[in-house]
Order: sequence, then structure tokens, then C-alpha cells
Amino acid sequence: MLAPIYAQAPEVRVEIEGISGVLKDNVETLLSIRRAGDEATTSRVQRLHSRAEAEIQLALQPFGYYEPSITASLEHRDDAWIARYSIDPGRIVLVDAVDIEISGAGQDNDQIQEAVEAFPLTAASELDHTAYELGKRAILSRAISRGYLDAAYDTSEVRVDLDDHTADIVLFLSTGPRYLFGPVTFNQDILDERVLMGFVPFERGDSLSTDSLVALQAALAEGPYFQRVELLPRRDLVEGLEVPIEVNLTPRQPQRYEIGVGYGTDTGPRGTISTELRRLNRRGHRAEGAIRASTIERAASARYIIPAAYPSTNILSFFTGYTFLNPTTSHSERLRLGTGVNRLRGRWQEAFTLAYERESFVVGSDSGVSDLVLLGAGWTRTRADNRVYTTRGFRVRFAGSGSLGALPLTDVDMARATLNAKLIRAVGGSSRLIARAEVGALFTTGFRKLPPSLRFFAGGDQSVRGYAYQSLGPSDSLGTILGGDGLVTASVEFERRVHNNWGVAVFFDTGNAITLSDFSLEQGVGAGIRWLSPVGQIRLDGAFGISEPGTNFRIHIAIGPDL
Repeated sequence: MLAPIYAQAPEVRVEIEGISGVLKDNVETLLSIRRAGDEATTSRVQRLHSRAEAEIQLALQPFGYYEPSITASLEHRDDAWIARYSIDPGRIVLVDAVDIEISGAGQDNDQIQEAVEAFPLTAASELDHTAYELGKRAILSRAISRGYLDAAYDTSEVRVDLDDHTADIVLFLSTGPRYLFGPVTFNQDILDERVLMGFVPFERGDSLSTDSLVALQAALAEGPYFQRVELLPRRDLVEGLEVPIEVNLTPRQPQRYEIGVGYGTDTGPRGTISTELRRLNRRGHRAEGAIRASTIERAASARYIIPAAYPSTNILSFFTGYTFLNPTTSHSERLRLGTGVNRLRGRWQEAFTLAYERESFVVGSDSGVSDLVLLGAGWTRTRADNRVYTTRGFRVRFAGSGSLGALPLTDVDMARATLNAKLIRAVGGSSRLIARAEVGALFTTGFRKLPPSLRFFAGGDQSVRGYAYQSLGPSDSLGTILGGDGLVTASVEFERRVHNNWGVAVFFDTGNAITLSDFSLEQGVGAGIRWLSPVGQIRLDGAFGISEPGTNFRIHIAIGPDL
């Protein structure tokens, strides 16, 4: 039995000539004949073709072309319809005058006037309806965001004169009254309302502003307490001009637990167990704890955190920790106890600490027990378009600490400072240039009394690749690395993505732990493979130390985000 034969509707091809870019794109979007579909019968194609000229005229008007010349043809050839449109857009309409008037309580508001002055079309501009709509919307949005909730246009017109090819723009906005912030109500039951009121960046009776509402929402959402924040200006409950603000808050889970595993050639296999107790009382106190373990480290730490009332960004914390470190160059056990204050200063994260540290250690021929009361300070700024895989960003960090031997529980005078920076920039569409540098200096008259945690060492995954972890630095008479009172490292890396989440990289590293009076820098070169995982890049590098004859080839593995 023969299978039935079905007639196939002829193909419809549309050819547009004479225009390009956004003009052509908009014409193609509005032409019905381009969507003839599977039912492209003769009558349907001819009917859609008859609409084409009107559709083309409509598609060109948003760009200021009101009188195009269109030559249209339709023919059936080789079992296909060919619709051809040759378009001369004609003379563009120019703006002759822009008349924008603001009336009502907001007529003298500086921020509304800024939006008026920023209107994108002026006399002699080419008429662009998209720009007109954006400018018109920006003025209205600015008025509403400043508290003029009843703002509306009495007149909004584009008056086109086809004889002169000119247009007049007329916008008359009536702002109505300016509304005020009313009482704020929080719908939640986990924190004292006095704590939450500290997050509110405005007073009752202040002029209503969406910027202030956004700031309130961000402050609550970015904190550790609430998973969802919903702000509702209750215009239905307005009293006079005061608008009550209702805040609906969905709490986060009161505890968070994390287990992490990883591997690095510096540390070997490593694991972390951490917890966060997000609210210990109705005043917002919280606590954190972590246990870390690897082939060279075992550590436990805890921190109790007391936040200040918003808008202050101060966070007072009390911390303690124990660390056992056993890299190839040293052996140490450290107990730490102290307090600190963290806060934002502009775009910088600022931290001050006061800590007591007791550390027993062995470094080459040096050994002992160190007692220090350290005063520390640090400033960090990070900016990135994406923290996991950054194509444009940087991190700058400065830290300093010091002690005075004259103080109780302190063995030696010392001052220590470090500065490190990392810069990432995209190169083309699939490559990145990554540069980093670190310098440090230690000033003391009792260097050999200081534990390894305060000395400088170089070499390893995050330092100078091609050399083992902490294998670079001044040594004693037996050749054992003692560490230095200075540090200089730098690196430049070129990375290119070659397929999906896979990439390759080449790099050059240089640096050393040094003595401030005499030093030399080592160099390492290599190449690597990159795989972008959900938690950051997995980096597999192979490197040679080229400044020391006979240096072995080394493999470096590191996992984590870029910044």
C-alpha cells in the first residue's frame, strides 16, 4: 500500500534592502509576512504582503522617519514566495522644541529638575521615540521616588509637523503633594523591635524617599537574621500625608552548619566543619565556630559577635583559637585570645584587634615560647563583577600589628606590616590577565625570639610557584629556613577559556622572603589547566623554579574563588 502524499506549503522568503541596523531589526520584527508560518496559502501570503507597507511605515516612525519611500514586490518562483521590499527611509524628523513644565509641590525640587535637565532630546536632536519614552519615564519615576506619589502627566505629546519635518515635545507634569514617612511596623517575633528600629535610616515625618526604603531593605536582607524582606508603603492607611511602612520579615534558620573538603599542594587534603549561631538573644548577638584539619594544620576557633545598632556598622567581637602548624620549615602551637571591632569606612572594611598570643615553636635552630600582646589594624577593599569567576575586579588589603616589650605578658618589641593586591581584567571575550603582588616588613630587635607566624616565608600555590610551600627565605648555618623580616612576591598570569568551563593559563612568578638589608628574588614559570566549578576555579599548575639550578618540576593544585 502506498503512503499518502501531503502537499507542503511553499516557503516564504523576505528580502529587505536599503536599511540596516536597528531600522532593519524593527522592520523585521513588525512585518507579518515574516511569520506566515506553515499555512502560507496564496491568499494568506498576498493578504500579509498588502499590509507590509503600512507595517514598515509604523516600524520606522519610532526612529523619526515618517515618510519612507517603499517599493514592494511579490513573486512565486521555484515553489517559494519571494517578498522584496526596497526602503528609502527618507528625511528624518528633527526636534524643534522641548517644553517640560513641572507644577505642584515638587516644581522646585532639585532632583526632579535634574531629571528634567537630563532629558535625552533637545532642540535639533533627531527624533527618537525610545529616548522620548525613557526620558519621560525617568522624570515621573524621579518624582515618585522623592515622595510625590500622586505625580502624573497632564499632557505628554510629540507633535510632528510633516511639512517641516520637525517635532515639538510637550510634557506637563503635576506632582501633587509630597508624602511623609509614617510609623514603621515590623512583622516578626525574633528580635527586639528597638534593635530593628536601629536599621531604619529615616525618622517619622521625613519626606518619603524610595532610596531610604531600598536602604532599609538592603540593610535587613544583608544581615544574618532574615531570609526575606518585604516593604509595603501602606497608602491605604495614609493619615494626612504620612504613609505607614509595613515590613514583613521571614527569619533565616537560627543555625547554619557547613562541612567542606578540599585539596592543595601546600596543605594536602583538608577539611572544615563550621557553624554559625545566628541569634543567641533578642538583641541580635550571634556566634561562630570552626574546626580545620589538614596534613600541616589542626585548628579550632570561636567568636562571639555583638552588633551595634544600625546605621552604625561597628561589630564588637570576642575570639579565641588554638592552632597547631607543622609545615616542613617549622613546628608551632599557638593559643590566641582577644577582642576586635570591625566596621565599614566608606568602601573599605576596617578592623582593629587587641589579642594575647602564646606560641611555642621550633624554626630551624630557633626554639622557644613567645608571649605577645598584639595591637592590630587592617583595611580591605574588594570589588568584583563576579566573586566566583571575576572578569573585572580587584582586592587590596593592608594589615599591621605591633607589640611593646615593656607591656605585661610581652617578650619583645616588634612592628609588622603587609600590603597585598590582586587585579583581574578581561582581555577580549574569553581571556583574562591576572596580576598580584605582596610586600611585607618586620621591624624588631628580637627576630629569633619571634614565632613562625610572625616571620615571612615564600613559595607555594599562592606565593612563588615552582617552589615548595614556605621553602624560600633566609636560612641558618645548616641550611634550614628560618624565615625573613621582609617579603616581596609578584605574579602575572594570562588565562584563556578554550571550551565551556575549561581553560588554560601561563604564568610568571617572582619573589622571596628576605632580610631587609640583603635579598635576592627567585623566579618560577609554568602553565596550567583551569576548570570552573560551582565553588570557584580548580587550578592545576605545573611550574619550574628557574633561578635555582636543578630545581624540580612541581605540581600545584588550588581550589577557590578568584577574590
